[in-house]
Amino acid sequence: MEPEQRVLWRGKPSFASFLGMFSLYSTPAWSQLVALALWGFAPVSIKSFLSSLAFVTNWVTGLSEPYSLIYAMGAVIAVTVCVLDWLMHVDAKPLLFVSVSYALPEIARFLRVLDGGYLARCGVLGVASIIGVLGVEVYRRSFEYYVTQDSVVMKGGFLRKWERVVKKGAISDVLVIRPLLGAIFGFAHIMPITQSQLGLGDTFSLGAVVAGEKSAGVIIGGGKQIKEVEARPWNCIYGVRGFREVKEAILK
Repeated sequence: MEPEQRVLWRGKPSFASFLGMFSLYSTPAWSQLVALALWGFAPVSIKSFLSSLAFVTNWVTGLSEPYSLIYAMGAVIAVTVCVLDWLMHVDAKPLLFVSVSYALPEIARFLRVLDGGYLARCGVLGVASIIGVLGVEVYRRSFEYYVTQDSVVMKGGFLRKWERVVKKGAISDVLVIRPLLGAIFGFAHIMPITQSQLGLGDTFSLGAVVAGEKSAGVIIGGGKQIKEVEARPWNCIYGVRGFREVKEAILK
């Protein structure tokens, strides 16, 4: 951005817009709370069935029943949530974070710097979650967006810094995306779309029919490529309040 350009709007992502990421990086802690609640409210029949598997969880975790079952259940919940997030958002970092968080108590137990009890392990998971949440907050604060007389600037990043500048003359459309949390907490994502459709992601669907006889085979298929909106903190003005003001500044 040139120094003489007048800034029409400046802002950062709101705290509420990162609630999903905060919840992901606090998964090590809340997964154990959910597991405790599920165990407490589980019917006797389900507890009896799970107890039949306790010899496995006791051996793997080194804990006694029911804590070995609860701890293992929390780990399964955490990994499942992060795998689903990975499949939906193509981001493996939360899964890696959770895997490392659950590995830390086992490493500490192996090195004999932790007594290996259930509460001690939950303490390690709690500390890991606090570090994860603080890391997300630092990441959120690193983003800065501003609109000048002729450009839209998006920059930020924690370990890897980047900056995107979109000239207003290249913008063909401005999308305002209000997710469910945005409708509740009053924020939206503003995505300037260029003529080259920068800011949109591709989704490709394929249908196929296969018919074969002995070694011969025929494949009949069709594909369809669809442009989809992919609002991310690095490709749009993400999670800001006063989004109508931002849109007006871009179109001005």
